[in-house]
Amino acid sequence: MFPARDQQTPLPATTLQKTLKLVVRQRGLAKDASIPTLRHSSATHLFERGVSWRVIQALLGHKNPSTTARDTPLTTNTFDVVQATINALMADLSPLWGTGMPEGADVLRYDGPASQERFGADLLPSHRRAMDDLIHCRTEALGGHLWPCDHCGQEHDADHSCRHRRGPPCHHHDTEVWLAARRQELRPVPSLPVVLTLPQALHELVRRHHTDLYDLWLRAAAQALIKLAMAPPYVGGLLGVLCLLHTWTRTLTSHPPVHCLVPAGGVSADRTDWRPARTSSLVPVHALAKRLRGLFLDLVRQERPELIMPEVVWTQGWVVYCKPAVQGTEKVLPYLGRYIHRIALTNPRLLSIDHGQVCFRYQDAQDQRWKTLTWPAHECIRRFLPHVLPPGFHKVRDDGLWRPSHRPLLHQRQLCLAGHAAAPPPTAPEPTPPATEAWGPPSERVNPVHPVVRACWSSCVPCPDANGGHHERPRGLPAGSLLAGRHTSCGRVQAPGVPIAGEPS
Repeated sequence: MFPARDQQTPLPATTLQKTLKLVVRQRGLAKDASIPTLRHSSATHLFERGVSWRVIQALLGHKNPSTTARDTPLTTNTFDVVQATINALMADLSPLWGTGMPEGADVLRYDGPASQERFGADLLPSHRRAMDDLIHCRTEALGGHLWPCDHCGQEHDADHSCRHRRGPPCHHHDTEVWLAARRQELRPVPSLPVVLTLPQALHELVRRHHTDLYDLWLRAAAQALIKLAMAPPYVGGLLGVLCLLHTWTRTLTSHPPVHCLVPAGGVSADRTDWRPARTSSLVPVHALAKRLRGLFLDLVRQERPELIMPEVVWTQGWVVYCKPAVQGTEKVLPYLGRYIHRIALTNPRLLSIDHGQVCFRYQDAQDQRWKTLTWPAHECIRRFLPHVLPPGFHKVRDDGLWRPSHRPLLHQRQLCLAGHAAAPPPTAPEPTPPATEAWGPPSERVNPVHPVVRACWSSCVPCPDANGGHHERPRGLPAGSLLAGRHTSCGRVQAPGVPIAGEPS
């Protein structure tokens, strides 16, 4: 990898180390650099210059090509080129797809009614409700709206979504709104990701009694962080904890880790000082794992004393991840946002549904390679339904300094840290634009005229029959009151002011 002047023998390791330390000191690089860092960076530059992947593998001395792929980071330019190539290929293939791409609702439509009969009374009402909603999502059963176009003179229909929190095409706008609100709360303090996991011996027990144990698991995770951080050796103040429950693996097995986002500091007990956290880590992971185990098992004994815990949970170590965000808070927050309304099996992962056999892809956690699995439709449904959470269960929770009762204190601390004296005045909500006429037959539970279901379309949808214009589909409005998105060639929206059918003008 680093030949000497004769181009035959490699440079001595001591020479490389001294040279690297000198360059890091001269350049003022804050990140620690070592010989492996230099090797991987050199491999990246060789790949950028078009050197064969096999040559880079031989220079690095790797036996497995996957090791070379893992240890060779790609630059932003390479990612842009790859993304542009993939987009070009997808654009060429999209006319051939039509509506033939499989969706999660197609799996339920294929074997959903048979699965309901097979499970019978054992099927939970929440699971039956989820199946019915996903089957009818974006169909005429839930009604829709007409989109008039003043450029081509035609009207286009748009079916309503089911708005179920396990619906694959729903809640994109809700996720964006949630991320925007969290970004305001996180400023100007950096935040740290914390991941807390249950041992394998408790996965099945928690899945069978998920109605109660999911709640206890989230409470134990938040309290373990808050109580341990209150100790003076660590933070010595009240933390803000954002907890998010994630219940599945890439192969749809039960695995309920809690992902947390914690600011790097807390408010002192007298609510006067801000106590910054340590730069290395928030709290010791071994102490956090022991406190987490004790709190969760104590809560289970109090709330569900009839449950018998396996003896191995007392001797097996609980895995806890707590390190500074390498890529920054702006990268960690979108990572959490993907799981707010994400489902266990998304539509892009589905490859085909053929004669009752569902084929989907997943990324192996060991070698980071994409692989495929093929299951019968009823087996896919059986693995999907346990990840439908109970009605009214909140998978995202704010605790500690982010509790609603502590929001004034949080806002005060943010202003002090940011150097402001007073809070900015609250902005007035935007007026709700007029709506268009609803169409389609009403559902048994969702009335297209009644404001129950909101629209979750993309912000800009092109008109299929007009050149240069587009429909503007609004976000956050009731399902029975979508805008009549009249488009013009310049992209402006003209609201015609047609009242909702069945409501006063």
